[in-house]
Amino acid sequence: MRTAIALLALAIIAAAGCASSREPIPDPPWLTPRALPDERVDAPFAGPDDPSGKTQTIEAEGEGITEEAAKKDALRNALERGAGVVIRNESLVVDWRLARDVVLSETQGNILKFDLLDMKGDAGLFSAKIRAVVSTEMIAKDLSVLHYLSNHQRIACAVADMDRGAPAETALAQSSFEKALLARKFNVVDRTQVEAVKARDVLDSFDDPAAARRLGSRWGCDILITGKSAAASAGTGEVYGVEQVFCSASIEAKAVLVATGKVIASDNVTVRRGARDAAAAQALALSGAGDEIAETLITKVVLYLRESSVDELDIELLVKGLDFRRLVTLEDDLGRIKGMQKVVQRSYDNGIATLECRFRGDARTLALMLAALTEPRLDVKSVEQNRIEVKARQEQE
Repeated sequence: MRTAIALLALAIIAAAGCASSREPIPDPPWLTPRALPDERVDAPFAGPDDPSGKTQTIEAEGEGITEEAAKKDALRNALERGAGVVIRNESLVVDWRLARDVVLSETQGNILKFDLLDMKGDAGLFSAKIRAVVSTEMIAKDLSVLHYLSNHQRIACAVADMDRGAPAETALAQSSFEKALLARKFNVVDRTQVEAVKARDVLDSFDDPAAARRLGSRWGCDILITGKSAAASAGTGEVYGVEQVFCSASIEAKAVLVATGKVIASDNVTVRRGARDAAAAQALALSGAGDEIAETLITKVVLYLRESSVDELDIELLVKGLDFRRLVTLEDDLGRIKGMQKVVQRSYDNGIATLECRFRGDARTLALMLAALTEPRLDVKSVEQNRIEVKARQEQE
């Protein structure tokens, strides 16, 4: 009987996948992380490592104007060297600059412990030497998420230029943002699709996650970067004897999971640039701001996905065709599913419920478990990375 139910569940999932017009999302590599190879890359800076391949002991040095700054610099150097070993072992094709920033932003999480071997110097300059145990497993997962983003996730940018508080006709910030993402080899939605959207719709998507979700669904993307920018004169001055006009550009941006409308990262940056004339200075400032915020925002997206995907995943469950009594029964059953960490009812209206689930595993695994329930019996209609839609059968069926 159990075998029949499992086969039926698999058939339902397969049918749901065939009915979708979008290509099925491949299993993210961090859900089944690969062990690092037994053969370690020879590196003069590396010390003895854990035979399991999950850690490596590295000695590194650092400098700073205080003892604490020197110690932190040494830790970052140890972590960067550990990341280099992982990249060479894993043969991941990623932008090293971005990968480095992702790894280094999580210094505490990736360095398990360290010993201070030596501290030298006096007021003004200190030099520290440390021996650190680096988690190569966590670094590999960071880079695996980054690799998955660049190869399987479609990203769209909707960033509106502002002029004295109102939407402008230009799209300088969006263009610079897109260029920064393309330079990092991300799968960006075709520019011609984005240009057809009015600035007011872009602003709505920035202020309202539901509007962002609708806009992202329209483009068929997985992550929507939505934001707004403003540029202003920042005076004049001389640079190496040449008169320069300066401009200051600010960009606010958010990253939204289109499947759920959830904001998973946000940031804002301000950049000042100079040029021979005001138009060139404005273009340089917006380009610099776009490049900077693209890097920091994607770093935050990677860290969010690592945190939510390595152990637990937030999944939105849309349930149709249930009266309130059967919905309560379903919530009780969900709470007993192995791996389910939390179930919260977000809304219920006219037989349609939205539940937020925190599940230890991926959406496909949860969908299989839902299809195997006996009461209420559920037909799985669609499965996305962070969203499942099901319809309840009538009690007599």
